[in-house]
Amino acid sequence: MLKHAKVRVGPRHAPIWFSLEDVPGAQAVRVVYGGTYAEDTGQAAAAGLMKAILSAVDALKASPSGAYTKSLEPQLIGPGISKATARRALEVIRGKKPWPAGSLAGKTQPIVTEDRHGRAVFLVLDVAQAEQIGLGDQESGDE
Repeated sequence: MLKHAKVRVGPRHAPIWFSLEDVPGAQAVRVVYGGTYAEDTGQAAAAGLMKAILSAVDALKASPSGAYTKSLEPQLIGPGISKATARRALEVIRGKKPWPAGSLAGKTQPIVTEDRHGRAVFLVLDVAQAEQIGLGDQESGDE
């Protein structure tokens, strides 16, 4: 997969996918434009984002009175979830960025209510909204 690492001006270009195919009867590999998305090939940026989103939902379910984004973000960072992915997951659940997968793929839909205390953002999970899109009773653990 090829994707921009950083763009200072303008939007990032969409990732370009390639697949590798063996060439029968030769010791060669053919590069084919338009490879398939598969989590086991390391092309799972969206899967890491969904894992971070589910972790955020679990953390907010564990804290029904809500949490500040500054305290929530470090809880999301772990295997397969970088600081940038955790930050993006919080933007997705706040409705600032589009959902990567599921029934809301490509849409911006918040599943939290938020309140600002100065620069700090306080989030509370909207349980009804989370259940409506299928995040209410899912577990984010690896099973």
